[in-house]
Amino acid sequence: MERKVVVLSVGDFVPEEAYADLFNYAEVVFYGRASPDELRRAEVLVTFRVTREDLQVMPNLRLVQVLSAGVDHLDWPSIPETVTVCNNAGSNAIPVAEHALALLLAAAKRITHYDARCRSGDFTRDRITKVLYGSEVAVLGLGPIGMRVAELAKALGMRVRGFARRPREEPFIDEFFAYPDVKGALSGADFAVLALPLNKQTRGLIGYDELGAMKRDGVMVNVGRGGVVSKPDLIRFLRENPEFTYATDVFWSPEISQDSDIAALPNAIVTPWIAGAFGHPRVYVEMVRHAVSNVIRYLRGEGLRNVVDRSDYV
Repeated sequence: MERKVVVLSVGDFVPEEAYADLFNYAEVVFYGRASPDELRRAEVLVTFRVTREDLQVMPNLRLVQVLSAGVDHLDWPSIPETVTVCNNAGSNAIPVAEHALALLLAAAKRITHYDARCRSGDFTRDRITKVLYGSEVAVLGLGPIGMRVAELAKALGMRVRGFARRPREEPFIDEFFAYPDVKGALSGADFAVLALPLNKQTRGLIGYDELGAMKRDGVMVNVGRGGVVSKPDLIRFLRENPEFTYATDVFWSPEISQDSDIAALPNAIVTPWIAGAFGHPRVYVEMVRHAVSNVIRYLRGEGLRNVVDRSDYV
């Protein structure tokens, strides 16, 4: 029997050991070096994104394994229903959750504010900091990243509210709010961490009223997707509420510089999409390993992890 063809589009710097097990199950080729016949026979594609052109040269695709957890960037109408799409949820949950906590702490302890002042020679103390212990944090999105954030927050003595589409009983969640009651989850919260995917249900989920449900000196951290928050509402709210802080590693535009209006606000803390793959090569390599392990499940005829419900996007 002819072996199935798996096409990798993962970057030349990824060590072979990250995908070596695939050779035991399939014919493995790299996108940029594959022949037209190999692409035509390809059944699996491992990539960050799949285009209409990819689908045209790979008409026999049955599985697209995306390297990222988010899949909102895919051209969903062009992907046939015969093609299963899996995201890579959980592959970078630990470093992204660490980054979320770093942003939360930087905002709570006024790190950026006082660092800028001290660098200019001004050592006056003009703002109080926030104490995490005993405070309320709403974690919106209880996938692997959100659950890791909840675990870290609990270890710091915070009271954790969880928000997700379906009820969850987890040891790190003190109170649960089901979709669409996002205002209930945020009401009176000191902190919020957004770890939500961007889809039809979550786009623009956080608007002016939802931001206003938190405490006036609240801190909202976003490590999910920028589009979950209404950008016009966020800008208006931050301008009207200078004690509130929005800290983010994610944006609305693929070109980060197009969202420089957020970064320019004094009560925003911004990092340029470095929580995951762009933060450290080790994180990206682990994401490739995680994706490959799911492809091997497919090649073995086992159940797939992280199958995307296309109705969330189409």
